[in-house]
Amino acid sequence: MEFKENISAKTALGFEFTTTPPLRPGNEIGDENSELDPRADIEIVNDKTAIVRFRPNIERQKQIAHLLGTDGNKGLAGQFVVPYDVERDPQGGEVLVQDGYFVHFFAPTDLAPLPKHVTNFCYQYLYCLAGWSSSGELARTHKSDEVDRQPILVFLTDGEPTDGLRSAKEITNKITEFNAEQGKSPLFALSFGRGADKSFLQMLAIRNSGFAKHIYKASDAALQLQNFYRQISSPLLANVNFKYEPSVTSLTKTEFPIHFGGSELVVCGFYRENELKPPVIEAFGERGRISLKPLTIERSVSNIERLWAYLTIKQLLEKKEVADQDKNELKEKALDLALKYSFVTPVSSLIVVKPNVTNAVDTEEASE
Repeated sequence: MEFKENISAKTALGFEFTTTPPLRPGNEIGDENSELDPRADIEIVNDKTAIVRFRPNIERQKQIAHLLGTDGNKGLAGQFVVPYDVERDPQGGEVLVQDGYFVHFFAPTDLAPLPKHVTNFCYQYLYCLAGWSSSGELARTHKSDEVDRQPILVFLTDGEPTDGLRSAKEITNKITEFNAEQGKSPLFALSFGRGADKSFLQMLAIRNSGFAKHIYKASDAALQLQNFYRQISSPLLANVNFKYEPSVTSLTKTEFPIHFGGSELVVCGFYRENELKPPVIEAFGERGRISLKPLTIERSVSNIERLWAYLTIKQLLEKKEVADQDKNELKEKALDLALKYSFVTPVSSLIVVKPNVTNAVDTEEASE
């Protein structure tokens, strides 16, 4: 059977690179198998447009299916991934505009990493930490030596509380309060196994300017851990603040406690004037306070308004998870945007209507 896959990528900025790594059998992360090279054709139409064509013949399809461990007579079942990157401003980031909306991508590369101090806590250890005084381990992460280091906390757990405080909300409040007294170190929650309370860990991490990640039991568990560490191993900036003109409204999050190398900060908003003035990014770097500006502002080739809506919904739902009050108000705002822009979210439903059938099926009800 003939198989064709054409992918067209367009960007307002020039392409830095476009590649087609070996096919993947599934979601697991593992060593790449060179025999699964897709042998795709990459056509660089111009500096802002690329077309990738994946067209294996029948014999090649059977070879790939065998290597992927699937039945070649039933087609292919794997992942064809096309990673690419664009030319970036090494300091101030890239700003794209369209119809009054803008998006600011910030991923500086010409910065030295901050000295860091990483402290790992198992569940019981951090649990007891909530009642410690300022002489405890958390406080010492800020003063490990004479070097002014960026403290980073990693919370490890494989289960639920079994002693002392057992309320997730109370534990979160105590740890967050204590952390704030010591300068609020970013806290990242790492969980293992089926017994971990992932919703609690997500709330704890978000309240403490971090994120939560679950390590799934699989052959690539070690690689999952390595990738997690890569995400937090190179802090570049602390207390990052994006400052825009007063005429800019409907802004998404503009203050970030920490920025890591290899990641990207994204800010969206709406501007009322004919032209958007370049924002200023203030932060603390390896040599102290710095101020950065994007060099250029470009017209976008994609729908920035939908990107703004997506990011706004995501951040509203994050606020809802950690809010003590106004949960319904945050939920309603997210729901209104999700319905307006046709996004499937945890607070909206996907309605599936079968051909020639008048009644609809709500996927939330169908999954119960």
